[in-house]
Order: sequence, then structure tokens, then C-alpha cells
Amino acid sequence: MPLPTSLTRISAELPYGLRVDLEGYVNSVAAAQPEIYAESRVSPDAIPTEVFLFVAGVWHLWTHIDSQRWIVNNSLRLAGEFGAGSIQAGGVRLSSGSDDVEGLRRLHNDFRRWLHRNDLEFVIGAQNPRTLLVVLAERDSNGG
Repeated sequence: MPLPTSLTRISAELPYGLRVDLEGYVNSVAAAQPEIYAESRVSPDAIPTEVFLFVAGVWHLWTHIDSQRWIVNNSLRLAGEFGAGSIQAGGVRLSSGSDDVEGLRRLHNDFRRWLHRNDLEFVIGAQNPRTLLVVLAERDSNGG
């Protein structure tokens, strides 16, 4: 199944590997969609497929960005506790304030601001596609 049009615009800017990962994730959510709607007790008529898959894809991107920031920050903190000023990740040396670490921090902050501007901050607290769907349905029923 192709990505929702709204998600295709976002994914076009992603590196190839992340784009393929996103497509695979959204396809797996699409395949499980009947079960997700049933478990969530949400009618498929209440939240259109395109909207649900878009939000699921955005959530997937957020989890990637947020987890990478968490891993890097906590690894640097732990390394610092043992007197190391940097960590090695593949062929890249990371340290607090390095260009890569600052770039990751900016990406995290920029994406968080984008979520806020687009009234999608609720994806930050979601645990899985089912919780996303429940929140979407609640927002829809409350006029949000």
C-alpha cells in the first residue's frame, strides 16, 4: 500500500533507509488496521484511513528521533560519569556540543515544534498505534 499523500511529502525529504523503514512501518499498520480499529473500539468511519496512517507515520518518525536523542544524551552523561568526554558511534565520535549532537538536539526541538504547530503533540505520549487511534477519536468527538 502506498503511503498517504500527506506522509509522502514528508518522507521524500528523508534518507533512503529511513524512508524505507517508514514505508514498511505504515504498511504493517495498514495491514493490522482492522484489528487496531476493533481493539480500540473506534469505527473506521470515525477516523479515515489516510488520517490514521499519517499520524501513525508521524509517531514512528517521532519515536526514532526521540529515542536517538535519549540514547546519545544518556550515553554521553554516563561516559562523563566515568571521565570520558565522548563516545564512539560507528565511525563518528560524539561529544556534548559536537556538530552531530547539536544537530540531533535541533532536529528533536524542530520536530517537536512542528508537532505543536500542526496540533499533533499528542503523538509524543502515544505508546502504540492503538493509543494514537483512541486519541484521534477522542479529539474528533470533542471537535479537536
